[in-house]
Amino acid sequence: MFPLTVAIISLFFLDINECLSQELHSCPSNAECENTIGSYGCICLPGYNGDGQVCTDVDECSTGVHNCSVHAHCNNSIGSYQCRCVEGFQGNGMSCEDVDECKLANMNNCGVRAHCINTIGSYNCTCHKGFHGNGMSCQDTDECKDNVHNCSAHAHCNNSVGSYDCTCLPGYTGNGRYCDGTS
Repeated sequence: MFPLTVAIISLFFLDINECLSQELHSCPSNAECENTIGSYGCICLPGYNGDGQVCTDVDECSTGVHNCSVHAHCNNSIGSYQCRCVEGFQGNGMSCEDVDECKLANMNNCGVRAHCINTIGSYNCTCHKGFHGNGMSCQDTDECKDNVHNCSAHAHCNNSVGSYDCTCLPGYTGNGRYCDGTS
């Protein structure tokens, strides 16, 4: 008689898993159905907050609960977010490494008469000595005309591309930077 009693009691407590069919529960699409004995519950999916019946998107980017690199933009999406490295960095958005724009000429717009200097996330262009400009366009500096040379007062300054030469005047000898008068 005992086995029959267990069978009858089991019939009264037979649990129906409402989560197996969408018709048997009312959880929204952004919630997960969780079966319980005699009923069910709804739990918001990751990326959502709420009571399980109403689940709203969590903006991980504005709340700061994302794992994007400090060198990445966080873009919120429904139920999730994406990380994208900012310009000057490369990687998967969660890890972003500095791009050395100076390694390849096609990655920077420095002029041919300029040095490329890599910086974190960018680069700078500086004209070579003897040239002036913004680093993208560098013109010869006429040290003679601009009077920024160190030729002797008894020498003639001759401008050249990127530099200058000093030549002692007639009646003087020396290297042009130092000229001694002849007697």
